[in-house]
Amino acid sequence: MNRPSSHSSPICAALVLGSLLLWPLFASGAAPKLEKDSGPAGKEAMRFSVANVCDLAGKNCQNMIAANGWIESGVVNRFNEQSNALPEHTTVVIDSAGGDLQAGMELGRAIRGKRFNTRIGVLKPSTNKNNINFELSPGRCLSACVLSFLGGVERDLESTDIVGFHGLTIANAKDQVGKPSGEERAKEVLGALGRYIELMGADRRITDFMLLAKGDNIQRIPTETAKQLNLDNQQPTPQSPWRLQATDSGSVLAIVNEKQAKGQATITLALTKPANGENPAESLRLIVFVKPYQRSFNTSDMKLAFPESATVLMRARTKVLGTKTLVGWRQNGEGMQMVMNIPNATQETLIQSLNFELEIAFPESANKLGLERITPFGTAGLKGAIVILKK
Repeated sequence: MNRPSSHSSPICAALVLGSLLLWPLFASGAAPKLEKDSGPAGKEAMRFSVANVCDLAGKNCQNMIAANGWIESGVVNRFNEQSNALPEHTTVVIDSAGGDLQAGMELGRAIRGKRFNTRIGVLKPSTNKNNINFELSPGRCLSACVLSFLGGVERDLESTDIVGFHGLTIANAKDQVGKPSGEERAKEVLGALGRYIELMGADRRITDFMLLAKGDNIQRIPTETAKQLNLDNQQPTPQSPWRLQATDSGSVLAIVNEKQAKGQATITLALTKPANGENPAESLRLIVFVKPYQRSFNTSDMKLAFPESATVLMRARTKVLGTKTLVGWRQNGEGMQMVMNIPNATQETLIQSLNFELEIAFPESANKLGLERITPFGTAGLKGAIVILKK
């Protein structure tokens, strides 16, 4: 196994994930360094190739990237060589037994940066004699591969695919005075993995499967569980209910927030009484606040993505609802905010609907941030909140 050089501080603890070794050696306050061993004998480094994939009828063909092999340092360079000329939403089909967790996360970030999608599987030559292209067959995605797979904007796996983790154990060693214990370092490594998983829009409880696995055995993640954890994000997530909240000044707000399923932002809607003595029975005000999730982009990027003229539409039952912009987009803390007037007729349509869509007309410059134009919201709890606001 590869070891830290002789001038490194003594090893206090090690995490072994399958055949993957994580040496948590880092200065206080620095991010944990995730390293690897050379991998099982015979494992070849991940290779990438572009293939034209069709359905069984030889139709609906599209270019996909086949990613096969052991994930290790340098994987992103090889990935970029094959993918730079491909458009957004290209699918990366992954089949891997694992590898270096740090490299797995780097590949995941590279996939997300290009706005690519991911699937688990193997591309094989078509069995149709009239079709010289490729077909998708079931595959496996283990340990570090799961982290790379999470980079997909849209992530899809089938019940026939194998996805999961090898066993996780902690090697005991004597702690140094003044240094974090092995247990503390293990927690920091798992914390880093959890933050990455959340940044990619999934549930950090995925790390539980690392802890459940034993030795070389694979702790498989069932397909339905993968959907619940948003590892597979093809299933729409339930919308959050509206809730009442009091401000420091005693005012009452009706609030709901949703994290964009495949984007990098959280959108909060706050419904309030109108200002300047206007009649709340006739209209209410809606504050739209957009904040980057886990600081996925910075303030200067946000200013470009939210020009004051960027319009906001509300749709329910496929119809555009009547609204009026009162205050255009302005920076507010870590996010951007605008204010709309919501007339009584629009309120009535909303409370009679199960859900609605909020569409923000982002300029093309916002595409690189992963912002989605349309975000769905539910209306549970909205009717009661509006009744209280109108009193």
